[in-house]
Amino acid sequence: MHRMVRMSMFSSMLHRRERNSVTDVTIHLDQAALRFPNGNVGLQPTTVTFEPAARHTALIGLNGAGKSTLLDLIAGKMQPTEGSVQVTAQDKKWTTSSKRQRNEIAQILPLVRAEQVPASFEHADSIQDALEHELKRLHVPTTEMLATIQQVFSLFDLTHLARMRVAALDAEQLHMLTLAYACAMNPAVLVADEPTRGLDEISSAHVAQALFHCGKPVIFATHDIDLVRNADYLIDRVLVLDDQRIVFDGDPATACEHYSDVIRSKYAKVMHGLS
Repeated sequence: MHRMVRMSMFSSMLHRRERNSVTDVTIHLDQAALRFPNGNVGLQPTTVTFEPAARHTALIGLNGAGKSTLLDLIAGKMQPTEGSVQVTAQDKKWTTSSKRQRNEIAQILPLVRAEQVPASFEHADSIQDALEHELKRLHVPTTEMLATIQQVFSLFDLTHLARMRVAALDAEQLHMLTLAYACAMNPAVLVADEPTRGLDEISSAHVAQALFHCGKPVIFATHDIDLVRNADYLIDRVLVLDDQRIVFDGDPATACEHYSDVIRSKYAKVMHGLS
């Protein structure tokens, strides 16, 4: 089935000269906030730390709660209009105060959005050729390049599709390819915005199983409470966002209960307004 592949949010990654080698990062937001030029608030002043010891961290909340903005700040896609974002690894430190450092953060913490792969993938003869091209741009030696492709294709169930063109992939396979590409860049942490968005229950389970067992810590946003509660996915921390701020930070079960309370409260307000 032919599908239009959208321009990737990985654009800043395409011009780098080598793969990421940074590991075990700590991400710290210190009263970081974002207000858009039109005055809308993307995120209220937020202080939160993500430690390398954590397995996977979920962000849950209604549309407009601030999840995507928080991910954009973490991954260096945006600069906070207040406060700061700092990424540290051993004796190295990056902040989002300059475009250069934001680009470096984006290499360490690639942001994945569903079905978004580099535009160059559209023109390649196969997904393997496309990934080879990207790794060659980073001067990855041939033996390492082939081993990396074999590994990520195996992790994301793409080995049997290696010689297919991107346009022939279905929605689940495109999600898998997006994640495989990000993993091939050797991120310290995968940052994913609704990685199972638009998929049915079975495809969502396939993608989640691959993502949360790919060997990389994941910070991700989702609306899927069943996914967050699934112990097999190794999610040990959940942040609940509401009205562009973090309103709960804790274990999955308690977080989901808090999220349900948020939804019930908003529903009650709507019903009260209609009465």
